[in-house]
Amino acid sequence: MRRIEVDVALTTFCDPGGLSGFFRARLAAQERGVSLYLVRVPPYLGRLLDTTGLRPLLYLRKDPP
Repeated sequence: MRRIEVDVALTTFCDPGGLSGFFRARLAAQERGVSLYLVRVPPYLGRLLDTTGLRPLLYLRKDPP
């Protein structure tokens, strides 16, 4: 396995625990040589990732391949 894609299109709320979960999942995947992508990120979540500075630390895809 080289990549994990998490479709977050239906996510309507994300608190600090959710952000932490995304980041910890990314670190765990990276330790195993796997890339973790957030797919179909809703605008509010994109803004939240920008505001918290997490966007550059997470891989985002607009649409699944």
